[in-house]
Amino acid sequence: MKTAIGIITVVQEGRFRLSREDGSSELYILHRNAPLEPQDLKPLAARGTRVRVRYEDAPGVVAGLAHDILPATNPAFARGAWRAGARSTTARVTS
Repeated sequence: MKTAIGIITVVQEGRFRLSREDGSSELYILHRNAPLEPQDLKPLAARGTRVRVRYEDAPGVVAGLAHDILPATNPAFARGAWRAGARSTTARVTS
């Protein structure tokens, strides 16, 4: 899986735009098995939380398929909690 770091700037249902530090932006669709729900995306965008998105490219779609979203500073990444198949227990974060 690939990862991207940035700030969620636009949210519409389970879709979102991630703006990276280099000024580029990418579209993502929240995977149905992601530990977050579509309603969890708006608070992340409203707070401007810097997040790390674990995603895969989806054939025939212009957006990546987001499997997990965590604050970029979350220690779960250092512990490997984001491994393929692992469910994040820290996805719903308030800051």
